[in-house]
Amino acid sequence: MAICLCCMPGEDAHKPATLIETQSVVDDDIGRVRQTDKVRLPRAELPGPVEGASFVVGVDSAPDGTPLGLTFDFLDAGACIVAHVSKGSLIDAWNSKCTPNEMVCPRDRLLQVNGTGAAASEVVAQKLAAALHKDRAHALLKFQHPVVSKVSIKKGAGTLGLNLHYASENPLGGLCVKSIAEGVVKANSLNIKEGDRIMDVNGQDLDTPTMLQKIRDLEEGGT
Repeated sequence: MAICLCCMPGEDAHKPATLIETQSVVDDDIGRVRQTDKVRLPRAELPGPVEGASFVVGVDSAPDGTPLGLTFDFLDAGACIVAHVSKGSLIDAWNSKCTPNEMVCPRDRLLQVNGTGAAASEVVAQKLAAALHKDRAHALLKFQHPVVSKVSIKKGAGTLGLNLHYASENPLGGLCVKSIAEGVVKANSLNIKEGDRIMDVNGQDLDTPTMLQKIRDLEEGGT
């Protein structure tokens, strides 16, 4: 069985995977900004987003009320993840003009605001709100694209040792790896880390309960 993980570079043993509902995504209400001008480049000649690459977006507050257009996912307390980019927003306009590698997309991580970050994801979002609160404010937003990897696990290998969390009505979906106990993942040094998000199983984009059941079946050797 193959598990697809979305990673950012950067509980008790012998328990099966658990499903714990935590905070859902927070809607964007963190300021209204205007993007800075950017030279249009021939996009057809440029490569797509580079996994793990970071890039900077510059924005200015503006009187016309155009929203920034970002909804964040705080499922992982240590990573401020973009869950949605709104149409007609400033980030959407930025995406239409920038190079493919500088497009802000769902699953990208907001690393810094004006050169500073924070260990807590919600603090990073608060820094963004504070940076754009005043008239004619300017902010430099540093993002990072995720790295996608696949991990193959043999059915019936035993307990994976993964403590998995999810959020209701989360646009990103998937299961977040909160911690890793003793089990198959540790014993085989599989490329799964805390903060990774399981996005599909065997290439299937599944709802959260079904995905969790697939993982439990994997542990027990089921179909």
